[in-house]
Amino acid sequence: MRKRNLLLLAGACLATLSLTVGSAFADPVPAGDRPLAGVGSDTDEFLVNGFANGAPFTAPPFGGIKDGSGNLIVSSFDATGSATITTHNTAACMNIPRPAGSGNGVTALHNDDVAGNHCIQFARSSNNDSQTRSGQNLTYIPFASDGLTYATASSTNIPKNLTLAQLTAAYSKNAPCGPVQPLIPHVGSGTHSAWLSFLGLTDTTLGNCVKAVDGAGVAIEEHDGRVLVNPNQLVPYSVAQYVTQTNLPSVFDRHGTAILHSVNGISPFDSTFPLTRKMYNVIRNGDVGASPFSTTFVGSTSAFCSHPEVIKAFGFVPISDCGSTTTTTP
Repeated sequence: MRKRNLLLLAGACLATLSLTVGSAFADPVPAGDRPLAGVGSDTDEFLVNGFANGAPFTAPPFGGIKDGSGNLIVSSFDATGSATITTHNTAACMNIPRPAGSGNGVTALHNDDVAGNHCIQFARSSNNDSQTRSGQNLTYIPFASDGLTYATASSTNIPKNLTLAQLTAAYSKNAPCGPVQPLIPHVGSGTHSAWLSFLGLTDTTLGNCVKAVDGAGVAIEEHDGRVLVNPNQLVPYSVAQYVTQTNLPSVFDRHGTAILHSVNGISPFDSTFPLTRKMYNVIRNGDVGASPFSTTFVGSTSAFCSHPEVIKAFGFVPISDCGSTTTTTP
């Protein structure tokens, strides 16, 4: 079979990277008040940080999205880290709670709009939940695609190829629980919502054998393989995050001993892998035609859509409808 484009193309790009600064892909580096502050998804935070802060590619060089005077435009705040963040140099925007995950990021954007604080300009989202946000006046702008599969520890009792039906059975099982121990990231994360959608489940039909906390009772974060501490556990994992964590020394590698597995007999690195989802930058409807939103996010010539080499280098796949503004809240 043909291997998934993200593996081949990302591998080629990753081999050319010259990475010297360990904090290159964290909260805004260098720090500063930039026009577009974003929060939300863990899944694409490294990628958006690359667009925001620049990535030291040898060919072609990319120094982050800048205005005509050479000033950086985007600041992107990770899903995890300090309890609070400061997005702009105004009283209302200092020390605000850090939104963790796609749903929480989009909610923070909407709440900021209602409050009129102008602290958050966009939300990173790995889930299109626009139909559940009636009246919130939001536009979901896609810019990349990612695969989502299940991971286990390298030493595992879980089969290395499961069908969707088998995964659905595992994640819908109620007590008495068997030896298989399904894990899932916390509610509010895009991966939580997307995984349930792929399996045809909801939070109501999710089985009580599924755990969203680790052994210490701490909520499970997305794409953290360190939560896999025994051979009977499995957890959903982003293919792009796995590629990035295991190839880019400048990002926080938290995959532990996790390995990714096939679904329905198809490798997650194959171009025909069935479980894929789009990444979105979510903005207010009224900002779609305004600069710098329009030049950064909107249309095929926007900054996010004009640099497929950045998208590929972080393990994602470019998409044909990059920059589309057709997905809005009802």
